[in-house]
Formats: sequence, structure tokens, C-alpha cells
Amino acid sequence: MKIVLLSATSAAMPCMDWLLRQGCMLTLLCPPGGDQCSSDVEALQAWAEVQGIPCWQVDAGSVDAELSELIQETAPDLVLRYGFPLRITPSLIDRMPCRSWNVHFGFESLPDDTGRLRGTITLHEWKGAGEKVLQQHRLLLGAGESDPIARLSELSVPVLAQALQDLNPQRRNGTAGPGIAAIF
Repeated sequence: MKIVLLSATSAAMPCMDWLLRQGCMLTLLCPPGGDQCSSDVEALQAWAEVQGIPCWQVDAGSVDAELSELIQETAPDLVLRYGFPLRITPSLIDRMPCRSWNVHFGFESLPDDTGRLRGTITLHEWKGAGEKVLQQHRLLLGAGESDPIARLSELSVPVLAQALQDLNPQRRNGTAGPGIAAIF
């Protein structure tokens, strides 16, 4: 499976590692460093270099053109947005010749003054107009949780794995080729 992954957060790295272990071919698209997500972008770029994965850098003014070119060049099966801060024109998203998904997290403080959070991992179809939630998981995070984003990041791997397995049930027994034959 060929995947174009758009990200500016190191929270995507557990999913990226998992996708590589499954035999997926990745191309990474991220914004240039120099803002609040600079260290995360640098970590993504370093990871891509070590893995031998192409990493395209785009800014807000060129993201639509660069993404369109990347899709034409790589013919991906999936475009996966995971913590990507740049706006992409809805009509470009709607014209994508492949599936497009978005992974994001949400946090909510519980009203019981315990310091606990409710964390949510959402994976939905990414469309210019309208969305279909594919997977959504809510969980309680303890008051002592040192890094709730890292926790949800790790837990997003089985969420993505399940969605990919649901996408192509043949992969459960390995008949569809490399990729998702052994998820759990």
C-alpha cells in the first residue's frame, strides 16, 4: 500500500513506524520548520532520512500545488493527514483519486476536579465537504499521565490498523499482498 502522509507532529511517528513494518511505502509531506512545531518537523525529517523515505517540505502558499504533484507522481492508495496544520483547498481534497483520511486527538477535562482527562482519537474520511467517522475511541487518562499526547499517539496505531483492515478484508489472511496481513 502506498501512502502519502501529511504531518507536522512527532505524534505520528508510532503510526509511521507501524506502517513501515507492515510493508507500506510512505512519502512524507510536512511544513518547513521555524514555528511552534519546528522540533517535531525536524524529528520527522530526521526519521524520514534514516528510513530512506522521501520528505517534501511545503509552505502554506504551495501546499495545494505540491500535494497535487505528489499525488500524481506517487499514485498513493491513501493520503493520511496526521497533525498537519496547513489548510488544503476543499476542492483538491474532493478530487483526490484515492482515499483520504485524517487522524486527530481531542482532550476534555472531567468536571470532577480530579485532574483526569478524557482523550479521544478520531479517524475520519477527509473530505472537502462532510466527513464520515471511521474509528473513534475515547478513554480516560489519569491525573498523573505525564504525556497524554504520547499516550494517544501510541493508541492510535491499533485504530489505524483496524481501519486499514476494514478497508481491505482480504489482507486479514494475506491474500492481497504485503501490508496488513498480521495486525494484532
